[in-house]
Amino acid sequence: MSFNIIKEISVCKGKLYKLTHESTAVKGTMSLNLYVPSTASKGKIPTIYYLSGLTCTPDNCTEKGFIQFQADKFGFAVVYPDTSPRNVTWPEKANVDTNNWALGEGAGFYLNSDKFENFKMFDYICKELPESLSESEFGKTIDFTERKSVMGHSMGGMGALAFYLKGITNEISPYVSCSAFAPVANPTDCPWGVDAFNFYFKDGVKAGESLDPTLIIKSDAFKGKKLDILVTTGNSDPFFKSQLRTEKFIRAVEDNNIEGVSVNIEDGFDHSYFFVSTFVPQHCAFHAQKLGLI
Repeated sequence: MSFNIIKEISVCKGKLYKLTHESTAVKGTMSLNLYVPSTASKGKIPTIYYLSGLTCTPDNCTEKGFIQFQADKFGFAVVYPDTSPRNVTWPEKANVDTNNWALGEGAGFYLNSDKFENFKMFDYICKELPESLSESEFGKTIDFTERKSVMGHSMGGMGALAFYLKGITNEISPYVSCSAFAPVANPTDCPWGVDAFNFYFKDGVKAGESLDPTLIIKSDAFKGKKLDILVTTGNSDPFFKSQLRTEKFIRAVEDNNIEGVSVNIEDGFDHSYFFVSTFVPQHCAFHAQKLGLI
């Protein structure tokens, strides 16, 4: 599948590409950003997929996360997908509230909706996008499908955790490692997740259980497992108690005797990109080690 280069920008020691392509999964045009460090010219390098949170576009973390400095340091590419399809034509009975920023465009929740045909973000992120990038010119110097890790923030942290865990159980192509900033860790037990699952799925929250990181990791399939997960959340995050449910994720990990999951609660930090950018170096070093770059 071909990608259209909308803009090529010199940044840090590499190039940022603003791309669009036609997606079969979401039945429309998708935008994404791709950062390619200069080390890509020296051999095939691994990829980190960064999944953004509610209301975000590919530009939020690209412009405020400063991952590019770490990509140059360690030698990995960064893919910044969009958070949903855009310019969606909704069914008449969809009852979409365009003022609700937590549903619809910018809030795809990285799932496959069985109510709205455009919202197949699970298939798009996990299958179509990596395969399409691999088949493109960029695939000659970047490994998009095997040496790959996933990182996310908020709603994107939920997606990152769910995708990584599903890779462990071979439901999708596996990721080497996973990290998340302030993830929505137990979406079936918080307003954002409950509203989203009821909106996107015919069976509502019940269908959303298969994407809930806390429910997945507490299952028998993960009992005693050794994983590679890093989670960081600020205790001054306004959504800490009402939406993130970090403590329930921690309890599930402990109850199932799972190793290799580090959850850090950082004093004084909120939900913003000031928080994310502060801990990006730590998260990138974690991934670089797991990807064999250090």
